[in-house]
Amino acid sequence: MEQDELLKRMLFRQQLEKMEKAPSSSTDPYLNMNKDQLVSVVHFLLKQNEEKGKRNEEIMEKLNSIHDKLDKADARHEADAKRTTDLIESIMELNATIKTKDKIIADLTSQLNVAGKMTFGRKSQKGRKNNRKKDDDDKEGDSSNFDGTEASISNLKAADTVPQEDIKVKRSENYILRRTGLKYKTMEAARKVLHPCDMSQVPEGAEIICKRCHPYYEQVSYIVEHDYEVVVYKLKGKFYTRYFAMEGDTYLKHVFPRTHASSNLLGYLAFDKYVISTPMHREIIRFMNDKMQVSRNTLSNWIKKGGNYLKKAMVALKDLLLQEGAVVNCDETWCRVKVNRKYGKKYIWCMVNKEAKVCVYFYDNGSRGREVLREFLGDTKISALQSDGYNAYLYLDDKLVDIEHLSCMAHARAKFKYAQEQGSDSRADKFIDLIGRLYTFEEDYKRDRLSLEKIKEKRQSSETIMIMAGLREYLDATIKEMKEEEDSEKSLMWKAVTYFDHYWKQLFAYRNDARYTIDNSLAERCIRPLTCERKVSMFYGSHEGADISVVYHTFVESCKLACISVKDYFVKFFESIASGRTDYENLLPTTIGLKQ
Repeated sequence: MEQDELLKRMLFRQQLEKMEKAPSSSTDPYLNMNKDQLVSVVHFLLKQNEEKGKRNEEIMEKLNSIHDKLDKADARHEADAKRTTDLIESIMELNATIKTKDKIIADLTSQLNVAGKMTFGRKSQKGRKNNRKKDDDDKEGDSSNFDGTEASISNLKAADTVPQEDIKVKRSENYILRRTGLKYKTMEAARKVLHPCDMSQVPEGAEIICKRCHPYYEQVSYIVEHDYEVVVYKLKGKFYTRYFAMEGDTYLKHVFPRTHASSNLLGYLAFDKYVISTPMHREIIRFMNDKMQVSRNTLSNWIKKGGNYLKKAMVALKDLLLQEGAVVNCDETWCRVKVNRKYGKKYIWCMVNKEAKVCVYFYDNGSRGREVLREFLGDTKISALQSDGYNAYLYLDDKLVDIEHLSCMAHARAKFKYAQEQGSDSRADKFIDLIGRLYTFEEDYKRDRLSLEKIKEKRQSSETIMIMAGLREYLDATIKEMKEEEDSEKSLMWKAVTYFDHYWKQLFAYRNDARYTIDNSLAERCIRPLTCERKVSMFYGSHEGADISVVYHTFVESCKLACISVKDYFVKFFESIASGRTDYENLLPTTIGLKQ
């Protein structure tokens, strides 16, 4: 049956091929077919068409499955791409975090190194090395070179055989006699009590060679209460309360006005608070140990009343400070002041005149603005003012052109030192070295005690000019190099070079006059006690408290500049006020102070 069907299909196919090959003008190919043949052809074509439809459906199913697989593959590819993108972003964020952490670690490490150096090493930032070296003979005999080898043992033995006299002579050859002309002072007290020896107890027949004293020291600390007996009486209908002094009684003359303290006690109290930086609660403990009960408010009031009289004498000090042609050093520092139940950051200014031996502090409600400096200077005709790089001082360059403005070389040098130690930038080494040479010159001038004319001549010499030229050339090259680097403006080195470039004229203005100094260390040293007080007292209770502190520190530092005993000056000043003196221009440290 299958063979017959196959033969039929072959015949039909041959006939169809003949019909297709026949010319178009020929007659209908199905014309000569009978009915059975036509039916067979139709059934064949239908069946063939049905088979093609099935094959198309199979193909479409395969195509759909392929499309599904492709869609799934695309989805997986998109997911993989998204995961890859997220992973790349995470890696980039992690790298940025690691870079930030590395920078923080580097900064902390550099700060730790700087802190360790400031604690255990050499604290100077002048950039100069210690030129003192040991002799080779000392090195050979030094026990620090012992390492257990036979050579080190032989060196130690050889050192032991050298006479001590020879070693002392060799060491003294390079020893700087810093105490030439000085005498060693033994312990000695101002008050002495002699306890004579009972010579009657010396054994008979003994030969007395000499007499000498063996001292011992005793501290006597106590507070004496003087009770003045007053008389209350009635005379002609009026009541009186009077004290009638006995003959020779002078205690009342020593009582400071409107207090219960003597001038001596008030002087000691001011000395302890503003020189030794003793807080009031510790002063109360000292009073309690001396068997006296007193409140903190009472002590503060005594200090305040003494400061009000000192404030009147500050006018004369200011006139000495800002006298015509003076050279003044200026600086400022911060403090905490309690205002309206809140602690605010305020500022105290300091000006120093080295020639007049005067230091004056001023506090204008804690402001750090340019107006404070303008109001304090007023119409003065000083010659020059030296300061740091704070912007308020640029007012001198813009408005007060008659006053020469000098900047502090120590601040510029410190910025390069920070760039070297914290920023690990080796380009700062040359700046530090060249600035160190300038400081070496200044120390040589002081050691040789040169005159002002000779100092100015030295500062204008070719040696100094060559150092300045080297600094300028290296500064320009460094700035040009750093401008081409990325993120260089955030580095410590960039801050150092821009500061040095901006204040170049003010930094080297010290060469114009021999009275000028290379840095502002004088004002920095004078303002240091305020930093110590800030660490002890933490804050001022009001603007008035800050004003009183400014007044006392003014006279403390002026006494130090004039080498005058601060305690003795306070005692003598308060005694003068208690005696009724009001000529404050004659009550300054240089007029009534006692040399230390």
